[in-house]
Amino acid sequence: MTLSAVRRARLALICLLIATLGVGAATAQRRGPIRVLVDQTREYSSEWMTLGDTLPAAEFLVTQSFASVSGQPLDAFDVLVVRYDTKDTVWSAPMTELVKRFVRTGGGLLLIAHGGHWYMGPSESAEHPIYQANRLASAFDFRFEIEADKLEVRGELAVSAPSAQQEITQGIGTYTLTEAPGSLTDITGSAYPIVSSAGNQLVIAARGHGRGRVVACSDPKGLVPGGPNDALLRNLLTWLKPTESRPDSSPPQQLVLPSVTHRFREVGVAIPAELTTGTQLLAFEMALRDVGDALEKSIGVQSRGQHLVLVLPEGTPSLIPGAYIAEGASYSDLYPVLQAAARAIAASCVTPRQLPGMFQVAWEHHWALRTLGALGYTRATAEWQAVADRFAAIEESRLTSLDPLVVPEDREAYLDVLARTVFLMEGMETRFGADFWKIIAQRNRVSTPLAAVAPMTPAEFGNMAQDVGGYEARQWLRERGVQVPDESRPYRP
Repeated sequence: MTLSAVRRARLALICLLIATLGVGAATAQRRGPIRVLVDQTREYSSEWMTLGDTLPAAEFLVTQSFASVSGQPLDAFDVLVVRYDTKDTVWSAPMTELVKRFVRTGGGLLLIAHGGHWYMGPSESAEHPIYQANRLASAFDFRFEIEADKLEVRGELAVSAPSAQQEITQGIGTYTLTEAPGSLTDITGSAYPIVSSAGNQLVIAARGHGRGRVVACSDPKGLVPGGPNDALLRNLLTWLKPTESRPDSSPPQQLVLPSVTHRFREVGVAIPAELTTGTQLLAFEMALRDVGDALEKSIGVQSRGQHLVLVLPEGTPSLIPGAYIAEGASYSDLYPVLQAAARAIAASCVTPRQLPGMFQVAWEHHWALRTLGALGYTRATAEWQAVADRFAAIEESRLTSLDPLVVPEDREAYLDVLARTVFLMEGMETRFGADFWKIIAQRNRVSTPLAAVAPMTPAEFGNMAQDVGGYEARQWLRERGVQVPDESRPYRP
């Protein structure tokens, strides 16, 4: 054999080895629990919040989400649970495409929706939740029917599955109906019937789609965690897990909770989530609700935000709130997250126009520390004192050189200007009345559909302060080193 032939043989062997290793890597299964994402944006359910409590922790990792599916990195999960019952939340075409890709590449989807009560009427319209549910169901050849009284049965039904899918029904012979279910249609007729009525109307059916799998259920209460069909739910989630490799990444360290308060509806707050239980999450939500209520009372402006994803301080412990509440520690252990939540809620109260310079940051910091301190969080009181000490340490001759309308690049100078701006805000409240900043927030929210959303200019801020605080407000600011232009006209929103 010539030298060139030997080289070619070696190269072929190396290529074969690389290909073999590649195939092995591609087919290797990710080890660890099944990663389940529960979409709570369609219909919030405290029963489904307890899914992580009812499933074996060694086998399932459950994350609850109140963020839109379009804002979730679905590749970090194995199974997605979407439920529709009475809420008509819109399911958009882009969201459908994201879920189709998720299933096509090996993910599992459990879709639960009611096929219609008698009081919904025979006609389907965009106002019905079933209309939105079918936008997703039809992508996988299912349809929830809304015909009145089409499947009015109660009691128990038989559970069955084809021999190739016996793991779904292993050890289960009957399915308990908790109420009259709706009707499910298999568009292509190729799905596996799991639960059917005596008249062969589908209640639960399953099918493969691409490399993934889908289960559709028309009985909205039949698969609730901890209910009479809990064993079937567990089998379905296990069957839905990927049969081929998926990205070996952990779920995102965040969880978006529901309404901060009933007034802050649709505001979600993202926090780290490490298999926290429903009870722990609800305990955190109670603490968060106190913060939201206190902020609204303090600022007097309702938040109009949608989903606020918090940027947590560096060094925030990764097990919040689960580990701390489980170990019996106080709510103070939640402080970093609650402070981030307070800042996000406060910031949402002055959108769409941001305050200029350091005033926006000082606004968030001021209200977060004041609110958490009033609620008894000692760390907030300590942080407030640290800001006060830093402000007191600034030489008086240097104060007027620290312009709050300019954001310093140097970290130490930044902290000095922040402390100065916080106490400048305190001084403005003292000088121009307790409601000064509440009114600023209200004025800052006034806008038209064509209004700019960029930070307001110093001139605009000065005009607004003048209008809210009185004729001498601009002069009062300039005397304290804030370089606001001296406009003659008052601010008018």
